[in-house]
Amino acid sequence: MLNILETLLPLSEASAFEASLSTHPRRAVRLRDDVSVAMLPFETTPVPWNDRGVFLVDADCRPGAYLEYPAGCYYIQDAGSLLPVTLLDPKPGETICDLCAAPGGKSTAILERMNDCGVLVANEPIRSRTNVLKYMLGRTGLPNYLTTELDPEQMAQEFAGEFDAVLVDAPCSGQMMVSRDKRDSNAWSDRQIEHSAARQQRILDAALQLLKPGGRLVYSTCTFALEENEKQLSRLYEQWGAMVSPLRRDVLKHWESPVQDGCYRLWPHRDSCAGGFAGGIELSHEFEPHVPRRHQRTGESKKSKPLRKASHSARLSKKEIPDPAVELASIGDVTNGQVRVIKEEAYFGTDQVWDLYESHRHVAHPPLIMVQAARRREPSHTLALARETWFRSHAAITLDHSQAISFLAGESLRGLEPTATSEWTRVIWNSRPIGWGRFSQGQLKNHLPVWARTTGLKP
Repeated sequence: MLNILETLLPLSEASAFEASLSTHPRRAVRLRDDVSVAMLPFETTPVPWNDRGVFLVDADCRPGAYLEYPAGCYYIQDAGSLLPVTLLDPKPGETICDLCAAPGGKSTAILERMNDCGVLVANEPIRSRTNVLKYMLGRTGLPNYLTTELDPEQMAQEFAGEFDAVLVDAPCSGQMMVSRDKRDSNAWSDRQIEHSAARQQRILDAALQLLKPGGRLVYSTCTFALEENEKQLSRLYEQWGAMVSPLRRDVLKHWESPVQDGCYRLWPHRDSCAGGFAGGIELSHEFEPHVPRRHQRTGESKKSKPLRKASHSARLSKKEIPDPAVELASIGDVTNGQVRVIKEEAYFGTDQVWDLYESHRHVAHPPLIMVQAARRREPSHTLALARETWFRSHAAITLDHSQAISFLAGESLRGLEPTATSEWTRVIWNSRPIGWGRFSQGQLKNHLPVWARTTGLKP
């Protein structure tokens, strides 16, 4: 901590900084791209470094307790985590990689800034975290993404030189999370900092190989340590010289690091958040990745892991299982993009998504929209949340506030009438889709996945 105070902060701020480390940061949310502040159920003030972020005025307000949260109107994030997306500045039509993507807050922010055009590849090497990442991406209602589950070095071999921009939100010592009770005091130990810095160096070296000539890389952490922040970027400048240059954003000038150009910092005692670090570099147009592209081999693709043996109920002939594209057509109409059937399930994506998928089909996963379940297929929760510009269901039913709370808790509902003959009905609250239901024996049967259910919402 002494290193921080001597190098980055005036000693006059030492007491305020240290006090902030034991205080919970101010609550904040990021609005979805199609939501305005006027639509929120609580009072807010803007986050200065991100045009979609807002602070909550009431310190006791819990944003996850409102129906607007499971309906996808906003994402609950510390305001400091919004800094790297502003620095990255995603643009429509780009091919972008979020290399360490789970749980998905930054991936969804990138995707929504691309205006339905371009491709996001959201990679998460820890497979136990990929389900929450896919759920968060599905909440955007957009189909222009792929997910992967590769180590950064594997990504560098598979996707070398393919991205206009790469975000690396690196694993770190997590000093900014101590105030949120998600890290202990070991986050400040030299041993933890050195271990994290060594891992970050490996990830950054791989990330650089993913970029096209002229591309940009943004690196972020949730720690204060110089060794894990500015010094990581300084090393790349020393290693690559004129091939790389600092990435600057005029809108972030107020938060510039005092020790390294192209780096920006937020402080808990100054900026009312847990803190934040983001640094960026731009490649010259002469830069060429040094890792060979694995998918350029002569038509071979890496063998996938063997599938588990199917249960008796699942071992059905193709004649017994209807075509998923036909089943999808009975549920609704895809109004944009393409649907493809892969291994008896249906996936959805834009033309650009499928073009990229063709080169990486052995490692890349498009959005899953029709899931095989024993003797039938069911529409996925991702399809339920798709925006009307991409998918329109044949049947939909609008719930009132009380009914929506019951539905999101996993309950089936009585006293409702079907609006169409389609078996599957999209459930709507306040003009926003929240899941699938099916009418049976006078009830709207609830088909919300267990992991998407929400309790404790305000009545």
